[in-house]
Amino acid sequence: MEKAQVAQQLSGGESGLMSTYSNPNVQKIPYVPTALYLKSNEVLSVRKSGAKNGVGVPETFLKASNPVKGNTEVSWVPKPTFPEQEQIVEAITLAVNEALTGEKTPQQALDEAAARMKKVLGAKAK
Repeated sequence: MEKAQVAQQLSGGESGLMSTYSNPNVQKIPYVPTALYLKSNEVLSVRKSGAKNGVGVPETFLKASNPVKGNTEVSWVPKPTFPEQEQIVEAITLAVNEALTGEKTPQQALDEAAARMKKVLGAKAK
């Protein structure tokens, strides 16, 4: 099971199996330390401000004050679920990727995402 989870993580997925995060190859993925920190408050490595490698929990995350708890503990805000969620998330993800790759301007990408979301939501869209 762990081998499959490591392979999934290395392919861009996420793992719910905590032992996956102890794999040295997984720990080299830039987003992994922050993702793990946000899930469990566990710190694999810290990225100092201005570090060029991009690996580690940003130092600012560790020093940030949680307004709800008054400490540095992470609070999860549950992601809402709704019937059209998959199509909406897909539209947003596509728009962000198109803008980041320069395929479209940010405005063009967002306008097209908005149109896709309105089509998906139908009468619910305002």
